[in-house]
Amino acid sequence: MDIAVDLLSAFEQSDFMGKAIVVFLLCISGISWAIVIYKWFTFKLVKLEEAYFFKNYYKNPRERAEIFMNIVNYKTAPVAVIFQHVFSEYWLKKRKKLPMDISHFQTMIENQIERRIHSLQKHLIVLGTTANVSPLIGLFGTVWGILGVFQKLGLLGSAELVTLAPGISTALLTTIVGLFAAVPAVYFYNKFNRTVEDILVGTEIFSADLLNWLGQELGQKVPAKAKELQEEEGEENVEEEFSQS
Repeated sequence: MDIAVDLLSAFEQSDFMGKAIVVFLLCISGISWAIVIYKWFTFKLVKLEEAYFFKNYYKNPRERAEIFMNIVNYKTAPVAVIFQHVFSEYWLKKRKKLPMDISHFQTMIENQIERRIHSLQKHLIVLGTTANVSPLIGLFGTVWGILGVFQKLGLLGSAELVTLAPGISTALLTTIVGLFAAVPAVYFYNKFNRTVEDILVGTEIFSADLLNWLGQELGQKVPAKAKELQEEEGEENVEEEFSQS
């Protein structure tokens, strides 16, 4: 409680520049926390949709039409959205007996991956910017405050602690608030980026499997990129089995 009172007192004693910096840092900290909460629930929903989708897809891989109907309302998980777009176009062209090219589906999948990952990364730049800029703005406020202390010292001609302490405390307030804004932003920026990377890996592996199935259905050669992803997945599975044994 005393610390809160001291911080409030330091804010009240600050000059206009110091107060403006503190208010600005608190505003961007609030924006950052709003983004953190929004992204937290977004990624949680992605994980839930992914888990349900993979459970049904790999349990009944031949019942793709039924799986498509069950996940038609899934709009967050990249794997579910990609499957919806690809399977709906495949099924429509198959019913109309239209020609299909595996390269077209590969391009569609790549475009969807890029869009979905970009959507998941949206607003993360704000967290990164807050993490990088907040300490510097807080440091600027501290330097500004210390400069005021020395100017006051020159006018009064006294170096007593009682005279300098209030000015120093108000000068350090901006650094405290800057770190308060930056530290959570750094943590969640790195955490969410790692989550996006994990989602991207799983999406690319699933996409390679989906392309392989389409290649078999169409009797066409699977694109090289899909083969490479499948080989990497196979090597990882072998390594996991070897490490477990």
